[in-house]
Amino acid sequence: MRHRLGQLVTLLSILVTAAGAYNVLGDNQEVEAMAKKSVPACAAGCAVARVDRSPLAQEFQLAPRAGATATVRCARAAYLVGPYACAPR
Repeated sequence: MRHRLGQLVTLLSILVTAAGAYNVLGDNQEVEAMAKKSVPACAAGCAVARVDRSPLAQEFQLAPRAGATATVRCARAAYLVGPYACAPR
């Protein structure tokens, strides 16, 4: 019984680590596009001034062409998995 529990904990740890690594290192073009869509001032176009990525969320600092910078935080629905949702900060 303890052996199976140890295997389960090891497998769960590997899966959580892989999900976190994917969130930080994976392609985020779709998330960046969602972040830009969440800022009305980016309708005419924005440049990404800064990106902070963690296993739990991504934070974009966007520079609209006509104004000051805007910060947008995009996080997954369930910590490490699920679709992203973005909201200005």
